[in-house]
Amino acid sequence: MSGQPVRLPFDGGRVVVAADGGLEFLVDGLGGVRCSVVGAQFTPVLVEPDVAEHEGTAGGLEVGQRVTAGEHCQLRWAIDVPEQLDDPGLVVQVEVGDRQLVWLWPSGADGLLVVLPRSGTGPVLALHAVQAELRLAEPAGDSDPAAAVRLVVTPRDLGPGRQVVVLRALVLPTLLAAGSLLPAWFESLTLEAGEEWTAPLADLGVDSEPPVELALTERAAEIRLLAPAGRHRVGVHGRRGVTDLVFEVAPPIAALFSELAGVLGEVPVADGASAFVLHRALVSGAVSRTTAIEDALDRFDWSSKPGALAVAFGSERALADGEPAMAREAQRRAAELPPGLGRPRVRSLAWLVAAALGLDALLALGADPESELPDDRPVTGDAATSGEGVEADLALARRSPLAVDGLAGAINALGAGLPGFPVGLGAVEQALLVGLLESCPEDWPEAPLAGATAQATRRRLLASYAAGRLTDPAPLAWLLVYG
Repeated sequence: MSGQPVRLPFDGGRVVVAADGGLEFLVDGLGGVRCSVVGAQFTPVLVEPDVAEHEGTAGGLEVGQRVTAGEHCQLRWAIDVPEQLDDPGLVVQVEVGDRQLVWLWPSGADGLLVVLPRSGTGPVLALHAVQAELRLAEPAGDSDPAAAVRLVVTPRDLGPGRQVVVLRALVLPTLLAAGSLLPAWFESLTLEAGEEWTAPLADLGVDSEPPVELALTERAAEIRLLAPAGRHRVGVHGRRGVTDLVFEVAPPIAALFSELAGVLGEVPVADGASAFVLHRALVSGAVSRTTAIEDALDRFDWSSKPGALAVAFGSERALADGEPAMAREAQRRAAELPPGLGRPRVRSLAWLVAAALGLDALLALGADPESELPDDRPVTGDAATSGEGVEADLALARRSPLAVDGLAGAINALGAGLPGFPVGLGAVEQALLVGLLESCPEDWPEAPLAGATAQATRRRLLASYAAGRLTDPAPLAWLLVYG
């Protein structure tokens, strides 16, 4: 084999195998995705029209790599594991570009990674475990950079001797099609508190810990699971290894209000997100109206604080207190917000509050009474590229190419109902995308998937609060602004 890269075609794409064993998947409409074994020192040993083989080492392992291409691309590593292994095993790194997103379900034996476009529906590149246990190589969260994802592909209990690991890469028309790669017994892992989960797992080994409750159902092959709000792991032991299921159980909003309001009310309100959540907790009746909380909100100078959530708080506070002057100031601030997701919603809130308090919204801003209402005109420039144009078009049921592609991109970014999480997308961004999806007109063909995707993401975020993984009030505030 020469030092030149080798191109191996497979259905929907091709894989370029470099002389050092590094891989690049090329998919029309998606772009390139790099994949390599971390720390590999490989030498080429064989190349044929549909096969490329390398041998060498990776860390303390002797490794043989075999890449085959046909209907899909198969990645096979034969590993000689020594008696004493100090590192975690074989680690694979996947690198993506700026125009791509990564959805990851690092569940082990059924693990799945999907690279998808930021705009439009597809195609997508899926990398999933066939004879492997795909897990994150190190702790990672939703907001970690997506440019490079490292995955351990060997079992946790990697023993000495020869081990074989197999991953499959294939091109699918859409992210939704990746659901066909999930195990046959799979059911959604995002739940509401008090909701039971059932699946035909009685013939497989299942392990869990309290407070998760497991029981057999009347159907002999099914188990029933019940868990409190939060995040809970359950292991499914099958022939190919262990699949980790992380159940994300959303608490009632009132429960979150009680917990967060107790924390936020003990210190001076620092930002618009804290003020908005505390205000909603009060008006909902989830927390008692105390002098301390009222004073904390009264002392918060929202009119001088940056951000759309401060304006949202000012608008709702104006309505609650019946203060036209406050509503007029909220309108002025809303008109000056920079482009971005959330601005159309907050501007609309400010206008509605002004109208409810009897203000002529346009005259209050010194505008021409004959001019158009906020968001009536097509959004261009920075607002369009920031996602605001998509949100405005959806709110007005304006089925523009921008709205269709942006809606598809938001569904992609939040997983289209797949288990897992979006790598590199923070909780605030996810909450804003939930609001965008919930703005989808009910009669659009994307509405069912948009609604289901938004619901699953809401549950994931609320479960993260209940589990203590998420404490920032901003994501919850945005969910409340839209919901």
